[in-house]
Amino acid sequence: MITLTVDPALVGIAKNNPNRMEAEKYGLLVKAIERFGFLSPILIRQHSEAETPYEYQVIDGHHRLRAAQDLKLDQIPAVLVKSDDNEMNALQIGMNRLRGELDLSMTSQIMLELKSANWSMEDLSHLGFTTDELDVMLSTEVDLEEFPESIEAPTDGVTSDKPFLLELEFESREDFKEAKRKLKKAAGKTGTLSDGLLRVLRGE
Repeated sequence: MITLTVDPALVGIAKNNPNRMEAEKYGLLVKAIERFGFLSPILIRQHSEAETPYEYQVIDGHHRLRAAQDLKLDQIPAVLVKSDDNEMNALQIGMNRLRGELDLSMTSQIMLELKSANWSMEDLSHLGFTTDELDVMLSTEVDLEEFPESIEAPTDGVTSDKPFLLELEFESREDFKEAKRKLKKAAGKTGTLSDGLLRVLRGE
């Protein structure tokens, strides 16, 4: 494994990248790199094809590479590994799958602290959230129940202290409030939103 800087123009993409990114999210990625710089190295290997204009092939970081090319960056950080085709395919899946997920309630608290420190909505949009997502994060009504709660792990013989999270996306704030109201009703006075969801799914 070697750490180096490369010209993005010399790095080709893989033909079967399993990671997908919506156009809006990609735009936010470009804005983030413009604001903060290219901070996360891509993972590459020597290109396996003899007839190609590229010296390297990206394993992980396809969208960051594309953003660098669109921004016409001359050099970006990279990690060069030895990898055959099978190892590259496995790494493409594994690197995407093993990334952690945000704790949304904690993220909301951090967002509110940044706003208190005079970060503008434009500044906060560089962190990779859409306007609608920021509106929820920064809502004065925000509490822990605004976000997905932990759900008990299935009884498959595996035990873990880590909560299981479910993230739901609504087309409007009105739909979100209606869903929250109905889940609270299903949960009862002492239940949580996750209790209400489970009861609805079980038809109770």
